Amino acid sequence: MPVVTANVVVTLPQWSENRIPSLVESLTKAAKQYWVDVSYQPLSTASLVDDAKCRAILRELNDFDEPKDDRKLFLVCPSLQAPESIELFESLQLALKLRTERLTFVAMDNDTALTLTEVIRFSDINPRLRVDDVFVPKDTGRGASETLEWLKGRIQAKDLILVVERVDEQNALSKALVSERIRVFRMPTYKMSRQKMSPFPDNDLPTYLLVSDATAIAVAKQGFNTFGVNQEQVTFVGSRPALEAFAKKECPDVRWLGIPEMSTDAIMNAVSQDG
Repeated sequence: MPVVTANVVVTLPQWSENRIPSLVESLTKAAKQYWVDVSYQPLSTASLVDDAKCRAILRELNDFDEPKDDRKLFLVCPSLQAPESIELFESLQLALKLRTERLTFVAMDNDTALTLTEVIRFSDINPRLRVDDVFVPKDTGRGASETLEWLKGRIQAKDLILVVERVDEQNALSKALVSERIRVFRMPTYKMSRQKMSPFPDNDLPTYLLVSDATAIAVAKQGFNTFGVNQEQVTFVGSRPALEAFAKKECPDVRWLGIPEMSTDAIMNAVSQDG
């Protein structure tokens, strides 16, 4: 039996029961090479809004901006789930294709920028888009304010900001844009729901919990209390400084292991070299 030195529990949101994130599949394939055990335990589920709400988004988009208009459009994705929702929203893809020459892309972190680039290219909205073409704030800890300043330096009064976000999301950037009287169209394309955490693998090995959003940390905190988890044996793994600050506030006894990006190599190298 192969030697295992650590547990890696991936908590990325799941879009459907039968759809496993590609990162989970990649980590599972690499597990033996790094002597770790990988399991997938989504702490939230994501789903596209219903057909009526999808139609309403498209109708309002056309009210704000017709395909033949000449204004610049800035498509903003604040989270990983935002571009993933575009991948599932085929009618929105078509609407964006009709406006492709006017689109500039914005993401709030590098992981979201990579996912956004892949979705935009593979859905043929812009097959030539490169990840370097997507604006990402240098300081993700103050991403909303930095992105606001970047946008203010590039937009004219007639231009429009399209923000792809979660239903009922209290998005800091959207609020800032509205307060600056910048034209913004909020597109709540997806919704999220929390899942209960299951017990960790039954062994004495250190556990690394891969987290990508605040919901995962909040649910994990509840799970720690429910199952009496020794939090000193747990390490959060993530790539966002703002998420690190939230994790340390909510779970001060849990270590944080920062990684440059949410990729298999970055995650496995960090875990294997830790301690």
